[in-house]
Amino acid sequence: MKHTLRAISALTAAILLAALAGACGEDKPIGGPSSGVVRAEIRGPASIAPGASAEYAVVEFLTNGTTRALPSATWTSSDASLVTVTASGVATAQQRNGETVLAVSTQQGKRATKEVLVLPEGTYRMVGRVVDLATNLPIPGVRIEATGGAAATTGTDGSYRLYGVPGEAEIKLTRDDYVPEVQNIQLSGHATRNFVLTMDGSSRSFAGNYTLTVEAAQTCPSQAPLQSDLKRRSYLAIMRQSGSRLEVELTEPRFVARPPYAGNRLTGFITPTGATFQINSDYYYYYGSDVTESLPDGTILSLFGTATTSGSPSGLSGSLNGWFSHMTASYSFLGGCSAGRFTLSPR
Repeated sequence: MKHTLRAISALTAAILLAALAGACGEDKPIGGPSSGVVRAEIRGPASIAPGASAEYAVVEFLTNGTTRALPSATWTSSDASLVTVTASGVATAQQRNGETVLAVSTQQGKRATKEVLVLPEGTYRMVGRVVDLATNLPIPGVRIEATGGAAATTGTDGSYRLYGVPGEAEIKLTRDDYVPEVQNIQLSGHATRNFVLTMDGSSRSFAGNYTLTVEAAQTCPSQAPLQSDLKRRSYLAIMRQSGSRLEVELTEPRFVARPPYAGNRLTGFITPTGATFQINSDYYYYYGSDVTESLPDGTILSLFGTATTSGSPSGLSGSLNGWFSHMTASYSFLGGCSAGRFTLSPR
């Protein structure tokens, strides 16, 4: 009997050992069954020195709460002329400052992005806007220079971006018609700094009586084109000036006001070479605009867009990037055409 019990025990132990050995031999992933991918993330430095390289990795977050690094993926750079990136995530910067966005796509269809700055060590990115003191309007064409050589020029919205500004820097702002501004700043990281400039009074006055002429493009869309007799319109106007701000009022009684649009008024501001004007509009519904003319047949012509002009003794002239819309009195669309020229001639 004792021999029988020993045999049964030995057999049971053998079966258990075989089962354990079989279990250990199975190829199961660590952490449990295979999981789906929730998202991907790029890991690596936030900045690279000019001419240097850095390694970036893409990590996938799984539904079981674990992560895994991928040895390779599809990498791209939004500015390959500044930073290139290989399939293994090695990014190399050129010998200049700036910023790019690295993007990666995985085989599982996940995508991740990361902003990367190219800056010398110990320097920062500084962004902001420059506006006119009297009007609070943005000033384009302002030259901004920082200690160390970082420089930029403001765009039409007055914004700028400087790369490579040291922690302690002198900022110099210059533009014709404005008093130069110099400020000392201290930075401990990337920062936003806005500036205000004052006109120096040297710019000539644009105030006076004018004739405003607006012209549509020579070629209009083939579907519902603008009538040929509506492609060129001339209006009597008065221009007023306050600092760098300009206001043009159309003085004839043939305009329609549809609040918040006066129908006979547009604004602008002085630029280094002339002036820029904005004709605002409810362009989606064609409900009204800063220039809305009532035509003799009861229909309406509405204009909108941005005019960029150059100044000369004969006035201000340039292009109008916008649209002419011909409508019924109830604002049903009849025809249209892209805008072309914009001229303010003294009278």
